[in-house]
Amino acid sequence: MGAVMIQQCRALSLVLGALLLALTVGAPSTRAQEPETRAWEALGPTDQVVWSLSTPTSGALFAATEQELFRSDDGGRSCATVQRPPETKPVAVSPVNHDLLYAGGPDGVHRSDDGGATWQRISDQAGGWDRIEVSPADPNVLYGDASAESVSSGVTIIQRERRVSHDGGVTWEVTRTGEERRVSTSYPCGHAVRVLQAHAVNPARLMTIEGCVVRGDPVAWMSYDEGRTSTLFPEVNPLEWSSNGLIGGRGADPSRWYVALFRANILYTRVFHSKLLRTDDDGASWTTVFEEDSGEPYSKERKAVDFVARVAYDPRRPDDVFAVFERYEPNTDRYKETDPVSYTVRASHDAGATWSELGARDLPKVHALAVGVDSRYLYAATRHGVYRLALTE
Repeated sequence: MGAVMIQQCRALSLVLGALLLALTVGAPSTRAQEPETRAWEALGPTDQVVWSLSTPTSGALFAATEQELFRSDDGGRSCATVQRPPETKPVAVSPVNHDLLYAGGPDGVHRSDDGGATWQRISDQAGGWDRIEVSPADPNVLYGDASAESVSSGVTIIQRERRVSHDGGVTWEVTRTGEERRVSTSYPCGHAVRVLQAHAVNPARLMTIEGCVVRGDPVAWMSYDEGRTSTLFPEVNPLEWSSNGLIGGRGADPSRWYVALFRANILYTRVFHSKLLRTDDDGASWTTVFEEDSGEPYSKERKAVDFVARVAYDPRRPDDVFAVFERYEPNTDRYKETDPVSYTVRASHDAGATWSELGARDLPKVHALAVGVDSRYLYAATRHGVYRLALTE
């Protein structure tokens, strides 16, 4: 169904070109120093919001905006718009095979084995697909989330399903269901899944960050049985702490994880309390590698704070971790929303023991960080395109 439309995308090709290098190369170059004068390089497209960058280990590169998915096979010199089947919403790229794609829509699930050049409907499992993920441990295992909305007696009812497939998307099993009811006079939960990540070693293991995003209290979960049951990861009080970043379980050390937490449910206080945790033993114990807060919840005393908003790491060198920090200035008006005054990225090459700032505090709002497959560049997907910073000389 539909051929891939080739087009020259100069701005995007710069992004993808720098990323696309074979994973069979030797050890990466030595890390460059992080001078304060180093600046982020804007690659574009500056007029579009870029939400994510995907770097399958097989080599091809993908970048996603709100409406389009782009692919490059020649180091970014040219890029292709992947034509999705009509009315499909989520498109999943296998993390280990860039030619294997899935798309979910109202008529079922579609699969492409040639990078989106042709599509085949493989399943009539339809209805409200929100996302699909392919397991890096077993390409026949897929996870998906779907939702359906209805209205009854003035109440909006959202029904959710978590699904798993063991035969490459042909048949699906529901492993968990949920329901949310919203009325106009209530404060909604706004349940959403911010992270859905299949484990790189164990195909039955699933990591998520999900919860009431309207109230601001999603939490990180770990499931060992395909999402049927889950435990907090790490085990913190969900009434006090929420999660907004989860990375790990891959590469050289699958037992290494980093989780970003923030204090939740302190209404009308404008308090920002943020910390970053690390585990070296797959969650058995945790070490706090960053923590900062702006003051007691109901005190008039306030201080500026850097808030961990995004986190990434290099799977080949898991001691190399990167975090986006949003800078908040003191605000004593508890009824006024506070916006960040700047966005910056810090790096640690010793698993969070020490940190150094990368580039100036001049980034637009950052939606995601990604380390290139050759470990040479760090990329930031922002509201104004993609920015790049060199990590090696």
